[in-house]
Amino acid sequence: MAKEISLYFHIPFCLSKCDYCDFFSIKCKAPVADEYVDALCTELSYKMQKLLQEDEIKVSTIYIGGGTPSLLTKEQLKKISSKIFSYDVKSNYEFTVEVNPDDVSVELLAALEQCGVNRISCGVQSFSESVLKSVHRRADYNQVIAALDCLTAYWNKKISIDL
Repeated sequence: MAKEISLYFHIPFCLSKCDYCDFFSIKCKAPVADEYVDALCTELSYKMQKLLQEDEIKVSTIYIGGGTPSLLTKEQLKKISSKIFSYDVKSNYEFTVEVNPDDVSVELLAALEQCGVNRISCGVQSFSESVLKSVHRRADYNQVIAALDCLTAYWNKKISIDL
């Protein structure tokens, strides 16, 4: 029987830093993001080869967090997901990607679906405009509501929100 593993990928790119965040992040710039995604895929290959030497493995859970994974381009997301799915992934896997409310669009949802994502975690943080401003969130209350409306209208898979 195959050993089940979970994968977590940290995407360290943000447009701005929220006051409460202790995660490592830097400004998102195209060449750096491309190099990071390439390095991430190389690291995944290396780690998977090591694991496969020891045991038969199956990926059950994938989580791409950050930072702000929703800043990645469709091509970068596809590169990561293609690398993941080149390995043995359970048929009932869970693949979550964190999104910032102001990044949510029908195009982003379509790209995530094409990548095999079946759960979106939306970083709402608060429904209070004053709280959102005080912690320097990019999205305001109206953008949060618009993101949730878009998710419920166009995403027919799992949704979670960070509060």
